[in-house]
Amino acid sequence: MRWEEHSNDETVATAADVVDVAFRLSGRWLPVDHACALRTAVVKVLPWLADEPAAGIHSIHGAASGNGWERPGRETGEMLSLSRRTRLMLRVPVRRAEDTSGLSDCRLDIDGCEVVTGARQPRPLTPTGTVFARYVVDREGGDEERFVEHVASALEALSVPARKLLCGRSYRVKSAEGMLEARSVLIADLGPEESLTVQCRGIGPGRLLGCGLFVQHKDIGPVRTAAGDA
Repeated sequence: MRWEEHSNDETVATAADVVDVAFRLSGRWLPVDHACALRTAVVKVLPWLADEPAAGIHSIHGAASGNGWERPGRETGEMLSLSRRTRLMLRVPVRRAEDTSGLSDCRLDIDGCEVVTGARQPRPLTPTGTVFARYVVDREGGDEERFVEHVASALEALSVPARKLLCGRSYRVKSAEGMLEARSVLIADLGPEESLTVQCRGIGPGRLLGCGLFVQHKDIGPVRTAAGDA
């Protein structure tokens, strides 16, 4: 963990050159560990995504199976129950946002589970002081301190100071090349411009598997809960 006190200035953020595009999603179930199958299905419809470095596919998060009180783990083989509020989210350059229209009204086979997409809805990125990524690829062999330093270095390469940085629990994400080790990451005390930079550029590989994609987080009160959330 890295935690340094800092007072943000009133810098006004410029418009982001990346946007999220949301699609309504109809279906009953998805495997918890669906990232690889989702990538395959989406890229089949939008093949240009595979060659777009700034593109990403957010993992889908729905209600837990069973009694609904606890989200199933990725390694258990359990299923996610989809609700009317579930969305498939792509992160793409603004210049390619119109090119995602081909994904509307599609039937996708996600590891044997059929889902149907609805109309697309662009969602501009919001410059919040705290951002969170559920999965950032960890190539440090499980060494938390080295991983924190790696993330700090990646931020500094984006000209974003790593003032407040917290990594959470470890995960394994299935890819076509094998399993990827990953950790959740929370970054706080960001200025508006810094926040948009982190969300637009991300950290590390695996964007089409949902890795390295940061989203807005409301505040830093429940920091440890957020960083450890599945």
